[in-house]
Amino acid sequence: MKGIAKLCLIFFCIFGFKRMYADKGDPFFLSREDGSVLQGYFLPPSTPYSPIIFAIQGSSCESSFRWYLDLSDQASSCGVGLVVLEKQGISRDGINLFEYNQNNCLQKRQEDYIFCLENLHLIASSWEGKAIFWGESEGGLLAANLASQVSKTAAVLLFATGGGMKPREEVKWTIRHRLEEHGASENEIDQYMIFLDGQLDIMVLNPSATELFLGNTYKWWAALLAADAASISLSQLSLPIYLVHGKQDDQIPVASADLAAEILKENNALTYLPLEGYGHNLGYSNIQASAFVWLNSILLGGEQRWDNQIASQSPSLPLISNDWENDISHYVFSRGSGEASIGFGGSKDTKGNEYARSDITIFTEIDENIKIEGKIEGNINKDNEGNIKGECKIEGRFSWNL
Repeated sequence: MKGIAKLCLIFFCIFGFKRMYADKGDPFFLSREDGSVLQGYFLPPSTPYSPIIFAIQGSSCESSFRWYLDLSDQASSCGVGLVVLEKQGISRDGINLFEYNQNNCLQKRQEDYIFCLENLHLIASSWEGKAIFWGESEGGLLAANLASQVSKTAAVLLFATGGGMKPREEVKWTIRHRLEEHGASENEIDQYMIFLDGQLDIMVLNPSATELFLGNTYKWWAALLAADAASISLSQLSLPIYLVHGKQDDQIPVASADLAAEILKENNALTYLPLEGYGHNLGYSNIQASAFVWLNSILLGGEQRWDNQIASQSPSLPLISNDWENDISHYVFSRGSGEASIGFGGSKDTKGNEYARSDITIFTEIDENIKIEGKIEGNINKDNEGNIKGECKIEGRFSWNL
């Protein structure tokens, strides 16, 4: 990793790895009403009456295929099916950034999952089981909303979702926390938070798919800011709910998950795990294993015997955050009329493959008429034989009002 780190410093970004595709996991395709294609991956359940997990990734701008592979082995051992959808504009072969930005928002993603559920007979013609919704980070908001709309829901699992606070308040907490962490003065923080409130209002009123703020389109922001807390969607239901949150999460405060737990325990069979030593990324095999042990106890309908110590083990390897691309919280700072955000992550798997990735977003106003936005993205991987591959993408926008 030392050699890779040096390359990252030279190019001002840390790069990422794409897992070698396995033979399993052939995608399915559904044609949307507008003629575009919805792509996903499907693992059949063991019987027509076994549940299917609908797993919903966070806000990352990357293929969900690797995540599907991570979950599919354990899902198969439990006899449950698995459906994971790609966001529009993304496939395991690449990303169409324009199509992605035009369509990426909570409402659009929810429409895709509802469309998939309505047409599931085309994928699993004999299935008559119940749905399980598994959501991570932003995906937890969707999992909660879908569970409240689908009557045949068996359970809900939420990872790093928070859920007690509204997304707007979570965003403000995140940015204030990062500013404090990086030594901004109280005056600077107060000034930035005033600017932030105004900026959030602007994006709600102008959900543009072409204008960006901290790595995401105004359209994405408007949808997130309009969303309610995940606990609101689930509070009137009576379901087994598995809620997991890292105590050191610096993107969504654990206080939001604590509040969600207080709300949800009133009507639901709630299992809440606030995990010491974990941050926002909960994509570890031990946490997934613990979730499937819990889920298996729910499906069997017996006593809920499962080992929460599996999930409580401290992470041994620094895995990549699922939300690296759109992470607003790694670094956020304001000096004068400019701002920037930097996100990065890296990992080494058990086979010796090393991978890392990063993005840098910069925005500045030279004066009231001239604005400059830029973004640098990169990824690199080194396999266990020493072969190195990577790519770097740079894009920018310049506007001048006469």
